[in-house]
Amino acid sequence: MNNMNHENLKFENSPQATSFAWLCQAVRKIHVKARKALEAKARKEAAEKKRVELQAAHPIFSQINYWRSAVYILMLVILLAVFTLDYVLFSSTMEFFAQRVFRSPMMIQLSSVMGPAMVLTLEVGVGMQLWFARQRKAETEEWGSWVAWLTVGLFLAFVMPFLAVATALASRPEMSDANMERSFLFQTASLAILAFVGHVLVLFGGESAHGAKAYFPFQVHSQTLKVKTWTYGRSYTKRVEEMVNSYRTYLHRFERHLQSYPEPPLKQGPFDEKTRTLINEQYGYIIIPTPSGGDAGHSNGSSGSKASSASEQKIKYSWTSPGPAADRDKESPGLSNILSLHLRDQKEAQKRNEGV
Repeated sequence: MNNMNHENLKFENSPQATSFAWLCQAVRKIHVKARKALEAKARKEAAEKKRVELQAAHPIFSQINYWRSAVYILMLVILLAVFTLDYVLFSSTMEFFAQRVFRSPMMIQLSSVMGPAMVLTLEVGVGMQLWFARQRKAETEEWGSWVAWLTVGLFLAFVMPFLAVATALASRPEMSDANMERSFLFQTASLAILAFVGHVLVLFGGESAHGAKAYFPFQVHSQTLKVKTWTYGRSYTKRVEEMVNSYRTYLHRFERHLQSYPEPPLKQGPFDEKTRTLINEQYGYIIIPTPSGGDAGHSNGSSGSKASSASEQKIKYSWTSPGPAADRDKESPGLSNILSLHLRDQKEAQKRNEGV
């Protein structure tokens, strides 16, 4: 037993053992890189599938023409313009009322922004209900709902210009010049007209306004999935290149090992099925054949003149290919066990040569 341990220790410190250990670690690295590449590929395919499903669920947006897209963009610009106009006109009024409720400057400033935003949201909601009511009227000839929402829309459309005029008159400065007085009244009327036109477009934009509200969330989601697909595809390409480079380095060292230490004959790997398939796909031909029979954990390699004897003598190392993702970070089998088995196979090969 002590003699065996001594021989194991001697073999572990030999150049052959060092070369063999490097090959084992290289196989593990190839498996890890192959797994990362397959994970990136799976995420890319999942993002592509979600994007296809999104486009299939909204064909009107996925097949939209440039003219309709320009209309939707224009509606978005109108919404932003109306919000900006309301903020300029009513921020001071909202701050005045907010000061009576809040003492925090942050809450007062937030109220000046939230006020116009809530008014615009209310108008968008009324516009959607008006559009739905018009659709129902066309299908069922029911006028009651459409008339009710039309009345609410007109009320909001006229209220906002009145508020603009009231705000302007409340902040009217002292003016002694008649020309300045007329200029102020003209500017007030212009603001009222702008407010009326902007809010009418939001309320009665019809299908364009309704479609624009859904078109942009669709585009954001679709473009996000497109970016994910591109990112995962690039990651997959990078991981595959790393795996192929590692395999080339491993194959070069493997050939050198066979030339330096022909006994016992080694085989490539072991490589699992997914890694073999991925490497073969990159080379365009079967560089790692599928193992047959009981040698499922290994693949035939270029073992030179020892190919015939290698099929009869299976090297059963305790090394196994990495398992699923849950076992990714587990330690690989001890090197001493691998080297002991390798030493045993080496002795058996020497005895067979002596017998011949």
